[in-house]
Amino acid sequence: MKSRLAHEGYDSLEDYTWVIPEFIPQLALGLIQASDLHDTSKLETLADTKTNSLHLENDFQVSITQITEDESSDVVPTSIILDPQLLWSADIRSETFKDQEQKNRSRLAFVNKSLKLSLYFIAFILLSELLLSGANLWLTQYASKIETQAPTVRRIEDQHTLINKLEQISQNELRPIALLEQANQIRSMISSNIIYDNVDITNENEVTIKGTAGSVNDLNKYVSQLNQSKNFNVIEDPKYITRGGKTTFTLKMYFQSEKSSL
Repeated sequence: MKSRLAHEGYDSLEDYTWVIPEFIPQLALGLIQASDLHDTSKLETLADTKTNSLHLENDFQVSITQITEDESSDVVPTSIILDPQLLWSADIRSETFKDQEQKNRSRLAFVNKSLKLSLYFIAFILLSELLLSGANLWLTQYASKIETQAPTVRRIEDQHTLINKLEQISQNELRPIALLEQANQIRSMISSNIIYDNVDITNENEVTIKGTAGSVNDLNKYVSQLNQSKNFNVIEDPKYITRGGKTTFTLKMYFQSEKSSL
């Protein structure tokens, strides 16, 4: 077989993907039977009546075009997939060469697969970088837009806060002057020794008075009179400390004007 190939001019068999006899694809297509290989006359008859054009489409797929002498029209080629083990066993090159070639092809296939995966990974990284850059650009623009609108938002919030406070004051009918007048009337009836140091009035009509009294008895009488009035409601027992004949106290209570009580 090798001598015939050399006679036909095929002296560099290592450059070919497969070097197999022509009857291997014919057997795969069913054009001949294995028993026909022993009958030389049948093989000669088959060779005279048909011309088979073999074309390797990839490592395992072979396209065979069958052309008869009586047929002038184009013939659709037939593709078959051959078992690689069959191709390697049918290959007429030396076993040493075939073993080394299989190893080389395995390494090349692994390298090609790794390269393909690497290209996919690089494409994924580039796409991720583009998406990340786009997201950062969008976030920067969004933050800039928020910063530009921040003064307007704060001004609106301040306006709403002011409106809420005004609504609370109007609903609670806060009257600080009337509150102090009522508290002073009760204080003057008890003792002149009760002195206000600080008065804190909230928009909930809650009053916190810090001051001094001549004695604990004066403070208790003052708290009792406040509770008995229609305008005050002491929230909790007053906190006081007596030192050097002076009683320092903190008093918390609610104020309700006569208008509100009606």
